[in-house]
Amino acid sequence: MIEKEIEEFNRSYEDSVKSIQLPKRLQKDYKIVDCLKESDIKHVYLLEAADGTLSVLKAYKAEYTSLLENEYHIMEQLKNKRNCPVPKTIDYWTDENYVFFLREYIDGNSLLSMYEGGYFESDKAVIQMSIELCSVIAKLHGENPPIIHRDIKPENFIWNKKDERLYLIDCDSARFYKEGQERDTLFLGTPTHAAPEAYGYAQCDVRSDVYGIGKTILYMCCGRTDDKAVVECDIPKCLLGIIKKSIAFSPEDRYSRVKYIYQDLKKLYDRKYEEKYSFHRIRYGAAMLAAVLLAFGLGIVFDRSVLIQRGSGVVQTVADTENTQDWGLVPVDSEYTGPSLAEASDRVSIEVSGYREYVDRIITCYYEMDLEGMGEAYDELFTELYAAEDLQALEWTDVSKLDEIPENYPYKPYPYRVCDPLACYDNILYTKIGHYEDYGGSIYGFLDYSLNEDNGMTNLPFYQYCNGDASDRETNYKEAFVEVINCALRGVMDQDGLEFLNP
Repeated sequence: MIEKEIEEFNRSYEDSVKSIQLPKRLQKDYKIVDCLKESDIKHVYLLEAADGTLSVLKAYKAEYTSLLENEYHIMEQLKNKRNCPVPKTIDYWTDENYVFFLREYIDGNSLLSMYEGGYFESDKAVIQMSIELCSVIAKLHGENPPIIHRDIKPENFIWNKKDERLYLIDCDSARFYKEGQERDTLFLGTPTHAAPEAYGYAQCDVRSDVYGIGKTILYMCCGRTDDKAVVECDIPKCLLGIIKKSIAFSPEDRYSRVKYIYQDLKKLYDRKYEEKYSFHRIRYGAAMLAAVLLAFGLGIVFDRSVLIQRGSGVVQTVADTENTQDWGLVPVDSEYTGPSLAEASDRVSIEVSGYREYVDRIITCYYEMDLEGMGEAYDELFTELYAAEDLQALEWTDVSKLDEIPENYPYKPYPYRVCDPLACYDNILYTKIGHYEDYGGSIYGFLDYSLNEDNGMTNLPFYQYCNGDASDRETNYKEAFVEVINCALRGVMDQDGLEFLNP
């Protein structure tokens, strides 16, 4: 009985499709194969040409001409771009009652149907497709002025298996960003995916599309997009921070650009699945292992300065210096019986606890894979450190200019262990202020080696600071502070191809 009903429905549907009259402009060369969408304001048909080529015809009522005209102009602008992520335009015209837009048909499956078919059961598949999604939208935002899509949802993206590319197939809600406009004049988009500002609170900008991307990633994870989904559904922890930041209610709390979501996703993918990243992990590991070994014998990597007599160019080791304790230097080959590190720190007026806000922000951004936020925190931290009068009054040593680390190299307490990384390579960290987000991936790699429990660093102060209780945080703050600075230096040196000084 059911099979008969289905057969009758299909026959009735085919008859209704055949009864539809194409515009005279197309009757000679095309026939209707299917009705893809039908509503009070628009009809969307799948057409077939004589040679078998498929196309999509969109017909809107005349009063909605501006929507389809806008989509046509946007796709027309994008079609000549390299690696264009949208269908090619074929024709556009109007008559008394309708406006028509004929475009290329993209064969494939929507993200919606892919989820329903079980494609996104693995974290890897979700991350890969999320990277593709960001790449497509970034191309729209890269136009001048940026093209804001405003209706990012799974149905609007088709994965073409032959080309192995993701296409954006619908842009009728898109618009060019207008500098200075307070809010959008008309709500367009899908309520479950639209950013809050789309309802008239403010003009939609690139962060509104960030919101749509976050909702789409959420859907690929669990098949839901409501606000409770992030709490009630089993979202992969590796993606949860990215999703939450993307769908924050306030635009100021979201990623400011799609490229930053892309960077976080790419870093996450490389870390979990890419073999080439293993090479970098080994390289990072070698550098960090050297740091750990030196930490026990010499202090910490880049705390390798010696006392240099300014103007003379003569390097003095501890053995050559009678006033070692005046400088707070500790010979590594002798039993130190002087003041504790805390006491040594108190002997100079350096309030290192004043930078704890930045340290905590950087570490939090690491765990949330927020490279943009990490870069901003580093920018602010180094701005303050290089402006600190008490630090500037100390003798700084650019240890990178030494040919080798001398014997009996001294372990140095605060605040000199803060100064040495700041001085390295003629204040290289200072020159990067304002650009630390560009080094986020590299810095993340070094932070990751210290804080990833799989690397056996769980007994070190930095790991204890990030993962311990309140007492551990108080005890290990200074070591964490130095390590946060040193990871920035290692990241900058690694990305810029600068060589580490070998002991």
